[in-house]
Order: sequence, then C-alpha cells, then structure tokens
Amino acid sequence: MLDVLKPLGDKAIIEQELEGFGIRLNKKPPAISIKKKDKGGIAITNTQPLTNLDQEGIKAVLQEYKMANCDVHIRCDPTLDEFIDVVEGGRVYIPAVYVLNKIGEYYSLLSARRNTAEANWYSQMLSRLRNSISFTEFPTLYPFQRKIGSTLMK
Repeated sequence: MLDVLKPLGDKAIIEQELEGFGIRLNKKPPAISIKKKDKGGIAITNTQPLTNLDQEGIKAVLQEYKMANCDVHIRCDPTLDEFIDVVEGGRVYIPAVYVLNKIGEYYSLLSARRNTAEANWYSQMLSRLRNSISFTEFPTLYPFQRKIGSTLMK
C-alpha cells in the first residue's frame, strides 16, 4: 500500500528492498534452462539472437559460479542480471498490485480538475484487480472474496 502523496518514491524503495531479497515484482522468469553434466564443457544454445549478452560473458558467469560442465538453453534475450538470477536460483516472480492509501486526500486536491471519467475509477480498479489475480466476489452482507479454484471451509 502506497501513500497517495508520494507513491513513486515509496514504490521504488519497496521494489529495491524486495529485489535484494530475490523477489521480482511484475516480471516473468527468463526462459533459460541450465543442466549440469559430468563432463563435456559448456554448451550454449539460443533460439533468439542475444543482444545483451555474448557467449563469452555467459561462460564467464558460469565459471564464476563453478559450473564448468553444463548445457545452457536460452529461449529469450536476457540481461546479465536475469542470467545470474537463473544461475543462482531461488528467485520468486510475483505479480503485484499497487494500492494507494488516502485516495480521498488526492481527490480533494484535484477536485477542481475532476472529470466524469474519474467517476468510475473504483469499479474499474476492482474489475481489473479481479481479472488480474483471479478473484471472485460473492454478494453477501460483508464483502467476501476467494481465489478461483480454492475451496470454502467453515
């Protein structure tokens, strides 16, 4: 949850801290597979041209991590950081939704410039949220949501 009066600064700080712990927000894992083998050296195959890395750079990273014998299959154009993430392992890729706190203060500040398109912002945000993270809402006395595919228990 971000403060509406300074969302970008807070967002950058949170993302940097999570990156340090191996959590990648709103990113997909690079399509790279590394299989260790007993002997035979390093074999690199790629299905796309590599613009951010070259084969010598890949071999240098693998040698730094003591991987002298392995098969590397690259099906994307990764950056050096993405390739190191795959070599090290233990990274988690999570979709994120940013929520602004104190939105009422923001709209009172912008009330002079308010237009009719902003009237539906809340319902649009809820529908995008439900679609992006597969939630379903049940009309009850109290708002209740569950993830699609999960079961309800008392």
